[in-house]
Amino acid sequence: MNTRHSRALNLTFALLASLLAVTFLVRLGLRLDAANAALPRVADVTWNDPLPSVRLTRVSLDAGTSSESEPSFADLFPTGCGAVFFYFSTCGACKYYAPEWTGRSFVEFGELTLPLAWISVRQDTGRLAFVERYDLRGPVYDTESIADFAALGVAGTPTIYIIRRGILKGQLPATPTQIAEFANTAPADSMRQRCLVP
Repeated sequence: MNTRHSRALNLTFALLASLLAVTFLVRLGLRLDAANAALPRVADVTWNDPLPSVRLTRVSLDAGTSSESEPSFADLFPTGCGAVFFYFSTCGACKYYAPEWTGRSFVEFGELTLPLAWISVRQDTGRLAFVERYDLRGPVYDTESIADFAALGVAGTPTIYIIRRGILKGQLPATPTQIAEFANTAPADSMRQRCLVP
């Protein structure tokens, strides 16, 4: 076989392989689009907006059961601002950052000390073991489903919101170290101001 024929054959195979790869990726993209269409859409939640009404259930770590109380976000921190940490027990980033939260029931945010609450989804069967494994302090709550996270604008975990009487005041970085660094910025200052004003 001559060199010219060999190059033409190699080029033909390369084009066929490229065509197959493009076809595969297009079909994969269509499947992903169809799968994503079935997921709940994340709501647009902006600062100083009331958070949507989502059913929360307080979880007792001792009994491993949910209580009958169903607080709203407005009930979580009735006297001021607080921090809500959304997590999943299977979330790699949550596992990575959790040791930095060990033993903490509050968030230091500049001059503010914010009480901390942990929220997961009832279907997350490892949620209580996660809290116990990392000795995460503060109350633990369940939402009914992942759709509740989407309604709250939580696109991924971990997510930490600052709320005051059910009104979203801002979003914090994922660790106390990152929060301390962020606390000295202009956006953090305006967030603290939003937190101090009802």
